[in-house]
Amino acid sequence: MMIAPFLLLAAAADDALPRRPHSHIHAAGEIDETQGPVLLEVTYTGELMANVAGGLKRRARYLDNLDIVLEADLEATLGWRGAEAHVYGLYNNGASISNAVGDVHAVSNIETGTRAFRLYEAWINQTIAPGLSLKAGLYDLNSEFDALDAAGVFVGSAHGIGSDISLTGRNGPSIFPSTSLAARVEWQPAEGWAVRAAILDGVPGDPDHPARTAIKLGNGDGALLIGELDVPIAGARLLLGHWRYTATFEAWDGSMGRGNAGVYLAPVHCRDTDSR
Repeated sequence: MMIAPFLLLAAAADDALPRRPHSHIHAAGEIDETQGPVLLEVTYTGELMANVAGGLKRRARYLDNLDIVLEADLEATLGWRGAEAHVYGLYNNGASISNAVGDVHAVSNIETGTRAFRLYEAWINQTIAPGLSLKAGLYDLNSEFDALDAAGVFVGSAHGIGSDISLTGRNGPSIFPSTSLAARVEWQPAEGWAVRAAILDGVPGDPDHPARTAIKLGNGDGALLIGELDVPIAGARLLLGHWRYTATFEAWDGSMGRGNAGVYLAPVHCRDTDSR
């Protein structure tokens, strides 16, 4: 049984925890572009959770998440036609409720297990032609790929990006709380339709120093390749995606192999006709 009211309380002592699947939701369109050429948004989330029965141990933990997002229309501010800049800072106190519950899917999607303030995203999005754009920089894969609108309603990580992706790679893919350099291209051929593809550094951050914002290329990290088709169907959306790592990986039996890859298919109910 979990108790999770949202309160502003002092942070409890934190406990280190191995990386778990996460689904911190920052879906496209959460910032209202009509508010002006420059927008600063600060969001604080606090969760007080307690394991009152079962699990590994009975205890309460206070988890928090601070988002600082700066977006700028570079055409309006600098005359850079069709360009938008996005910078995103992230703080978490590192407290863990999962080590009391003993869960497989983290019960809180803001749990990191590491106290840190880090640069989470920093990218520029360039419109090349109507419906065609290129985005490059430090990038959260789940902001656009396998992004479920309804996931923002829930606090548990299981409702976000699938574990088939979130548990892959040496340090996970480029999602909360560690992101990597990436380049993404998106084409919207018609209203509601989108085809997007991205190439990302295969190991985001530094697995040996999880509190740091680190960008390291090479050293056998390889790349993560992903593509997605976003199709409107009868008032809903259908997401069809494929991902693949180029580097070698360690299989469950301890052997080394290539071709760590997967496919996902997700029907998504739209809250309204303008939901993406």
